Amino acid sequence: MKEYLSSLFSKFFDTQVLVQDYELSVRPNYLVAGRNFYIIQLNELKFLVVQTADSESYNVTQYDRQREKIHETDGLEVVYYFKNVTAVQQESLINNHIPFISSNGNIFIPFIGLLFKGTSSAEKILSSEKMMPATQKIFLELIYSKEEDVKCVDLGIKLRLSKMSVTRACEQLKSMGLIEMEIRGRTGYLRTKYKGLELYEKAKGNLINPVQETLLIPEEELPLNALIAGETLLGKLTMLNPPAVKEYAIYKGDINKSELHPQEVRWSKMDGLVYLQLWKYEPELFLKKDDVDPVSLACSLSDVYDERVEGEVEDLLGSFEW
Repeated sequence: MKEYLSSLFSKFFDTQVLVQDYELSVRPNYLVAGRNFYIIQLNELKFLVVQTADSESYNVTQYDRQREKIHETDGLEVVYYFKNVTAVQQESLINNHIPFISSNGNIFIPFIGLLFKGTSSAEKILSSEKMMPATQKIFLELIYSKEEDVKCVDLGIKLRLSKMSVTRACEQLKSMGLIEMEIRGRTGYLRTKYKGLELYEKAKGNLINPVQETLLIPEEELPLNALIAGETLLGKLTMLNPPAVKEYAIYKGDINKSELHPQEVRWSKMDGLVYLQLWKYEPELFLKKDDVDPVSLACSLSDVYDERVEGEVEDLLGSFEW
């Protein structure tokens, strides 16, 4: 197996590939039974290949949890090796961002930029994949950053993300062809392949609408930290007439829905009511002149099919000082 792994990675990297047996620091039976472990070293980069047992019947959620456990105890990224894995199983592993190698030569290791060898439907999956909320947070930080290189560790602190969330998000951005990653010593750095509006256009198909849910509530229940959002903000920033009912945004984790009294549009007089958008990430992290940032605003309006709105969003992004 060691010879196979050395030969495999040597095809993709000019540097020397070191493969050694490895013993986990914590060895519960479910992690080690019937398995072999190999540490792979490519210059300063190290990660763990877990050769799974043929008899295993774990699902993707369990594999993901095991990967997190090893990352917590040993500080290593995990790549699974499967002797027998179907096309359906491969797609499930990809969709759940679980790195793997299969015995038929297919490879999915986004954190080092290896995304399958040969032809596969996975290429289509990756190109049309939507960002996770954590991924979009990192993307927004990078697109507005004036720094050429950004430390991975700084992203976790600034954006309130765990180390594992940062790792997965960076893997996803790399698989989308939006960033480059570099290891200097023990520190990871990110760099975008494009800048400003060009970066936005490249990522546009992968961006998500940050709005998870919209509530119609009495204005007196509006949280003090809610931000002007939606077409209300677009009207403030452009020549578009604002809607009759104002729109606001807040992170879904910053509010207790049980304290609100949502109204039904059909049965409500709209006087004294406002729309409150519950977002998948914290809009206040990326404020521009005390307002929701333009990329998030554009994403929140992506489901509004109105030529006037689309035109004003396009003009807003085009005139923004990136």
